[in-house]
Amino acid sequence: MPEQLIKFGLSCSLVCLMLVTAFHKKTDIGVAQGMSFFRTDSKIFARSIVALGTVLEQVDSKEPETIVKAKNALLASRIAYKRIEAM
Repeated sequence: MPEQLIKFGLSCSLVCLMLVTAFHKKTDIGVAQGMSFFRTDSKIFARSIVALGTVLEQVDSKEPETIVKAKNALLASRIAYKRIEAM
């Protein structure tokens, strides 16, 4: 008898939980926010790639500061990419 009551109680609880989740409407699942972040971050990434291309065109092996600038531009573009990837 006690086992039947436990099974009945668990069954009722499960049915109630299923009903609650079935009729609960999600109003915001984060798609709009995710798209907003993607639009913003992808623009930042695109600008960093353009900047990287510009810096790479100016690299001169005789001038070490141009290599440092290229490394920094590469780092900035990788960070911008990682921000998109982390979403």
